Amino acid sequence: MRGCVVFDLDGTLIDSAPICAEILNAMLSERGDPAGVTVAQTRPYVTTGAALMVAGLLGERCGEVETALDEFRQRYAALPTPPECLFPGARRSLAKLRAAGFSLGVWSNKRQEQCDKVIEELGLAGDLDAVVGSGPATPLKPDLTGLDLVLARAGATRLHCCYVGDSEPDHRAALRAGLPLVMMTHGYGDYGRVWPRAVFCDSFDRLPRIVEGLLPVRNAA
Repeated sequence: MRGCVVFDLDGTLIDSAPICAEILNAMLSERGDPAGVTVAQTRPYVTTGAALMVAGLLGERCGEVETALDEFRQRYAALPTPPECLFPGARRSLAKLRAAGFSLGVWSNKRQEQCDKVIEELGLAGDLDAVVGSGPATPLKPDLTGLDLVLARAGATRLHCCYVGDSEPDHRAALRAGLPLVMMTHGYGDYGRVWPRAVFCDSFDRLPRIVEGLLPVRNAA
């Protein structure tokens, strides 16, 4: 393989904020609470994980936070992933990168079982060499345990890898790992601020060319 491209999931490959808002509003509605949440309110919480999202947006309006968190996760698991949540051009970009000789992986703060569900329902499993979410053995970013697990499964190393993300946790993780970073500007980050050592990309149609510039062909030894 030419190298490895590791993608974040939420905000990078998929827009999950509308799904999360739908679930939160269903929980509130069933409890007779008319003060729902908007997709815009949900977006900043997607990268922090479900626990902080439920605590920050629902508080105690749905009872104990831990109980509400369990309900949120159960509803997420039961709700089919809509195909339109995949950002435009993402599937085509993955295919082009694989055709150019790159191995591909996903590394997400979403729980492992949720990552697997989303990837399978969107029909992306065959395009990816590794999918790693959070869990007991894989702490949230910027801890690099999950990254190293993706690379091991994809048969790659940090030396020939770039990371594609969209937000602060992705930036911090890439800096810690010493990886070149592409920031997709359709995601959940604040793109008006300075992101040291990040390359911005506003379309998946442009991504393969950017990646090829970051990971040029290596001459055989």
